[in-house]
Amino acid sequence: MYANFTEETCTGTGATLALAGITTGNLPFSASFADGDLVAYVVEDSGGSIKVAGVGAYVSATDDITRADSWNYNGSVVDKNPSTNITLSAGTHTVRCDVIAARLDSTNITIDA
Repeated sequence: MYANFTEETCTGTGATLALAGITTGNLPFSASFADGDLVAYVVEDSGGSIKVAGVGAYVSATDDITRADSWNYNGSVVDKNPSTNITLSAGTHTVRCDVIAARLDSTNITIDA
């Protein structure tokens, strides 16, 4: 579900994020995940104000992520439990694999000393 330094540009306004290539110095989702793997993602919208986070499924055949937002921000309001995915702007967004608040559970975190 998590993979360090995994970040790409993507397009899409609805449920599917079509991956469009890595950002400088990062890894593609295809190097970090197999088909059907769940991916914790954060998207910064091309318009600059919308941000979303959630856990989606990576689809290797089409090199995309199917969104399931668990948090979104429309530029003025945060929704910490959206009933649907927020619509993204047209254009090229940035999507990264990241820890999301909805998945943090202190009972499951271990730290090696």
